[in-house]
Amino acid sequence: MRDHCYKEWKTRNSARHGKDAEDKALRRLETAHRSIRDLYDLKPRCSLKAQRHYFYPTVEDHFRRDTDARSLENWLENIPTHDHASDTDGIIQTAAFDKLTMFFI
Repeated sequence: MRDHCYKEWKTRNSARHGKDAEDKALRRLETAHRSIRDLYDLKPRCSLKAQRHYFYPTVEDHFRRDTDARSLENWLENIPTHDHASDTDGIIQTAAFDKLTMFFI
């Protein structure tokens, strides 16, 4: 039973995260692209200041400038996506943030 579970886990893990280093890097890049596209969909709900400061004019421009998974992941880690009544640094309005949390929880 344990061997069967391990084999199933390994198969699922390889399918989700990649089998070798090249495949894993591609999966990381795809995940970052998907997350960034989701944020760019919410860009119109951001303040103009936030749009200019955090975003490129288009998501395609962003992908041309940041081409590797690590730089895209860094951008995702550093963009403020929270909005609380006492926090004026959050760039995504509350309704947009509620939609956004579906992708990051």
